[in-house]
Amino acid sequence: MQGLREKIEQKTELEKLAKKIDEEYIIQRFRGERTRVSISSGSSQILDEYIDKRQKEVVSKILNTNEQIGTVIDAGCGAGRWTDFFCKRAKEVVGVDKSLDMLRIAKTGKRRNAHFLRSSMTILPFNNSFDLSFCSFSLLLIIRESDFSKAVSELIRVTKSSGKFIIIDITAKTPLITAWTLRRTPNQHIKAFLLHEAVLKDVFGYRSTHTWISVYM
Repeated sequence: MQGLREKIEQKTELEKLAKKIDEEYIIQRFRGERTRVSISSGSSQILDEYIDKRQKEVVSKILNTNEQIGTVIDAGCGAGRWTDFFCKRAKEVVGVDKSLDMLRIAKTGKRRNAHFLRSSMTILPFNNSFDLSFCSFSLLLIIRESDFSKAVSELIRVTKSSGKFIIIDITAKTPLITAWTLRRTPNQHIKAFLLHEAVLKDVFGYRSTHTWISVYM
């Protein structure tokens, strides 16, 4: 009985925490920095684990884990939050980020099939190389529309014609700019990929955070 009660209390706590994620949520929380959500540090850790688990459940379904992926690029990989996830499912994973500090953290993991490279998303040093291009919360950091278009173009260029793209981003009903991010509308994302002949195939969303997990081919 005690165990059941604890499970119910934990579920209730998670539900309350999930409701606290709003427009003030800072994406950098996934890279080890603090969040603006006004909850205790212990609860914040539970919240991060909850969001991370939910996102990876969705991506697992998209990928069909019964089949191994060939090569994956994690564009804007940060500290490698997704690296272990892809290393278990792909032959080779390449993490790309502009931040040397983030890459140093990412390289501390023991992953034989992972490689890391410092590069901007607007100029990727590859060509038609990847079966999957993945980008989580990095397009938000690209404010200039010309750079956003270049980043999308580069993701498409480095992906094999038979490959796919999975993009995780936070969208808005109308473009919303903060001090350091730009939240675009879903339509802006679709048009940017369509411009380079990549078509939206599926989408998964979380209403409370406007998090948009989109799949293009």
